[in-house]
Amino acid sequence: MKKLLLTLFLIAGCWFANAQWSDNPTENNLITPLGKAVRDIDMLASKDGNVFITYLQQLNGNTASILQVVDKNGNMLFPAEGLVVSNKKTITWSLVGDMMFVDREGNAIVVVTDCRNADNDYDISYSLYKVSATGEMLWGEDGVDLANGVAFDFVHNMQIVQLEDGSYVCSYAITNASNQTRIRMQRLSPNGEFLWGDEGIIIQDNSVTYEYPYLVSAGNNQVILVFARGAGRHLTARKIDFDGSNAWATDVTIYSGGFTIPPLQVIIRVIPDQMGGAFVGWYDDRNWTNKESTYVSHVTTDGKLGFASGEGGERIGYSEELRGFAPAMYFAKEESMLYVAWRETTSGQSYQRMTAQKVKIPSGELMWDPEGVEVTPMKEPLSISSYSVQNDGEGNMAVFYSKSYGWAEDINSVTLINKNGEHVWKEEIVDFANCIGLKSRLSSTSLINNNFWVAGWDDERKIEGDMDGNTKIYLQRINKDGTLGNNGAGVKVHNMAATFSVAPTVVDGYANFYINTEKTSVADITLYSIMGQKMETIYSGILPNGDNMITWNAQKSKLSKGIYIATLTMDSGNKSLRIIVN
Repeated sequence: MKKLLLTLFLIAGCWFANAQWSDNPTENNLITPLGKAVRDIDMLASKDGNVFITYLQQLNGNTASILQVVDKNGNMLFPAEGLVVSNKKTITWSLVGDMMFVDREGNAIVVVTDCRNADNDYDISYSLYKVSATGEMLWGEDGVDLANGVAFDFVHNMQIVQLEDGSYVCSYAITNASNQTRIRMQRLSPNGEFLWGDEGIIIQDNSVTYEYPYLVSAGNNQVILVFARGAGRHLTARKIDFDGSNAWATDVTIYSGGFTIPPLQVIIRVIPDQMGGAFVGWYDDRNWTNKESTYVSHVTTDGKLGFASGEGGERIGYSEELRGFAPAMYFAKEESMLYVAWRETTSGQSYQRMTAQKVKIPSGELMWDPEGVEVTPMKEPLSISSYSVQNDGEGNMAVFYSKSYGWAEDINSVTLINKNGEHVWKEEIVDFANCIGLKSRLSSTSLINNNFWVAGWDDERKIEGDMDGNTKIYLQRINKDGTLGNNGAGVKVHNMAATFSVAPTVVDGYANFYINTEKTSVADITLYSIMGQKMETIYSGILPNGDNMITWNAQKSKLSKGIYIATLTMDSGNKSLRIIVN
């Protein structure tokens, strides 16, 4: 049975407060409750600008999966405590792999591991929950049990993509008590029905280990699965058709030279090439010199290796002194250029920097200096942990990274690099989170509204109300021009010389909007859907100074029942509030 928890929260009057993106790098936007430690974060933006964040938190003795949604103006759409997606018994905080996927319709697929199928306290399995931006549990309160009643010793490395027909393909690894690993895949309809049978597709061999699955959409209702095969962890690619069959006659071996000790989830990155293939990036020490280098391979849609270098990939940084690590990538299809950024260190890793390269597709030619370009200067002591790259829609590359100069002296930064490998912003590096506190798991969204990105991370900073420094999650909006917060005319709420309220907040017929302004001003009140679609203009005209009341007939508007956002826009700024049409 579907439920709309958000409506109950709204009626209780939990959060009719205005919000905005912070423009202060020492404050940022806190999106988890104070005094309650949370763990892990997965963050993605939908095409309409909503930012979905999922995280884990101890609740009633279990590890609960929590979802929060923040709109493009910085407003949390769920209460401060977030929406509890699942709180079934589990033995783990989190497992490697996707915690969430956001589909084309603006729904979140939340990944949960729990013991629902186990008759003990340690076997686990995956379940998926489909949740709308308004909190509706579209696959029911218990989600979809991927294992169909079976529990395993260990499941990990979940990946999800959506096909052109709206269905979802997921892949994950299963490890048994003998430490043998196999890959399991399933395709689900938009309604959550199994399309590849009760057990899905199993990729296994009693003599060969299949593990570390990575999944990208290949178009035409197909996917490419990149995985490690055998004791040598040979990187392999397989294209899988909509019916689960192999689309290529043979698998493609990407690299078979062996890896260093870390697990492959910290070494490998895989993204679609938007032409039916995939780019695979990694680092290795193939010459066993204790100096890793960074490589990229192009697997084409017809099952071939796209670069002339063939198996083993294209080395993208030729520094003879520095060690190169995992690449972050995005592909600019209109330019046929692959942009890559990676971390480089001295042999002892005390000096570190971020480096970038531009790779021409399909040739694999390096367009910048063979060593790459220096994104951030080499410093000591400096440690760079998580990082990501995003396109700005104009051919420039935004590089987000977390750096530390000592214990808990962490700073999150971003820089914009143009097509020539040069810094774009006058202040070359923008620190967008510099409050003292241990930070981790930095991630960034793709460009929103062709104007800004949102970064999110775990943070243990001590603040008023939480002097213990529990792990919290913060977000920050970074604009294309290098500024923080809501840029542009009439956005900063705290500078707006007016108050804005509505009564009643749950509307059956008429509602009154109350505005008190310090001076006569041109004003508009516009009604939007929860997904950002403009529904109607409630008022447009002049508001005299002092108290004003605007009456609105919701029945005349013939709106569907649901949640809407009313925004007051004036010369001095704007404010938004939420109403329910009953």
